[in-house]
Amino acid sequence: MHIDAALIALVMAASWAARRGGNGLTGLFLGGAALRKLYPAVLLPAFFRRWKWAMPLIFVAGIIVGYLPFIGAGWRVFGFLPGYAGEEGFDAGGAGFYLLSLLRYLPPLIGLSGQAYVIGAAALLVALAAAIVLTRDNTGSPFAAAAVLAATFTILVSPHYPWYFAWLIVFACFIRSVALLWLTTACLLLYLVPVGLHIVRDDYRLAVESMIYGPFAALAAIDLWYYRRRATRSS
Repeated sequence: MHIDAALIALVMAASWAARRGGNGLTGLFLGGAALRKLYPAVLLPAFFRRWKWAMPLIFVAGIIVGYLPFIGAGWRVFGFLPGYAGEEGFDAGGAGFYLLSLLRYLPPLIGLSGQAYVIGAAALLVALAAAIVLTRDNTGSPFAAAAVLAATFTILVSPHYPWYFAWLIVFACFIRSVALLWLTTACLLLYLVPVGLHIVRDDYRLAVESMIYGPFAALAAIDLWYYRRRATRSS
C-alpha cells in the first residue's frame, strides 16, 4: 500500500508551520514525512533558519523516537531498501536514472557508472543546499527554495511511477511555477511504460521520459526568467 498521501499531508503541515514561523512544528512534521519516505529530508535546508536550531533538532529527535520501537531489528530496520534500489535500477548499473542515460550518449561518459552518478547527484544537492542556507534571507518565504530542492531531487532520481511526483503539488500551491504544473501533470505519461520494463533502458522509455523532462527544462528556464525580471523591477 502506498503511503504518499500521508507524506504529502505531513509536508503540507510542515509548510503551514514554516509559514507561521513555528520552527518546532516544522521539524516535527518534516520528521514524520521523512519517516514515511526518506526524501522529504531534502527540504531541511529550505526550512532551516540560520542560528535557529529548534527545527533540525526536533526533526532528528522525531526520527529517533519513531525508530525506537524497532531498535531491536538493528540495521534490518531498513527492510527492503537495498533490494528496492536494485529493483528500481538505482544501483551501480544506474539503469533507473534518466539523466545518466543522457550523459552516456556523450562519448567521454559512455562508461559512467550508476555509483559515480549518485555521488555527483549527492554533491550537487549538497552544494545547492549550502547555497540556500548561506544566501536565503531568514525573514523570506522558504517555499521557492523548497520547490527548487524538491524538484531537483526528483529530476535527479527520475522516479518510474507518477505518484512519486505528487508531493511537488504542495509547492505549486505556494509559488507560481508553470514548470511544476507541467511536471506534476506530464508524469502521467509514465503509465505508457509497461510495468516490468521501467528499468529496461531502451529508446522507447527514453522518448517517454524526454517528453516529460524536456518541456520541464524549458518551462523552468521561463520560470527563472520571470522571477529574475520581477526581482529586478522591485529593486
